[in-house]
Amino acid sequence: MDIIDQCNRIEDHIRHYGGGEETFRENWRFQDNVVLNLERLGEAVNRLSVGLTLRHPEVNWSGVVGTRIVIAHHYWKLDMDSIWLTATQDVPDLKAKFERILDELEEPQNRENQLSG
Repeated sequence: MDIIDQCNRIEDHIRHYGGGEETFRENWRFQDNVVLNLERLGEAVNRLSVGLTLRHPEVNWSGVVGTRIVIAHHYWKLDMDSIWLTATQDVPDLKAKFERILDELEEPQNRENQLSG
């Protein structure tokens, strides 16, 4: 699943670079890796069916998509403090919520129908 994959990649980058905010602020490669995967995460969320997102208002779907829009169209203005908080707080929360949503979907063939719009 793209959403879980992107969350895992962000978490992997944080572990790879040592997981520290100071390292994140000083390392443009670390920043670029996290930002790219946040953008991909937003795109994956944007492709979910409207029905699925409406059934799960506990997830801030528009915030995830909005982050993607900001990254894609205003990259030069990114606030790396906000990016760090998103990567370290919001991404793990989104991953946990989305894993619960996936667990609720019973049939594998129905899963694809409910996830894609």
